[in-house]
Amino acid sequence: MPIGTLTSIAQNVLPCGPTFIDRVSLVGDASYVNGTGTVGLQAALQALRKDKRSIISVEQYGISGTSSINHSMKYDPATDKITAMVDAGTPAEESTGSLAAFTYLLKITSQ
Repeated sequence: MPIGTLTSIAQNVLPCGPTFIDRVSLVGDASYVNGTGTVGLQAALQALRKDKRSIISVEQYGISGTSSINHSMKYDPATDKITAMVDAGTPAEESTGSLAAFTYLLKITSQ
């Protein structure tokens, strides 16, 4: 398959320096409040790694726990908010109140 025209969308948007990729597990909150998400993932990563890195992106690569619907995490770096999502045909924010039965496996890219 040939590649079509490659066009630059953005250049030099990230500061130079080392880039880190961490694989971490995040245990679900027993009292998750629908509509608010949880702020503080960056501070938690900084405490875990004992440095001042900034999160660029978060990608979920796995989950443990049993459910009939798909669970995932969404991260917004502008607000440092991580939000639990479910997809039972239409993606929506989790509303069950307790996510304690789930452990989310995340890949965090940071600098």
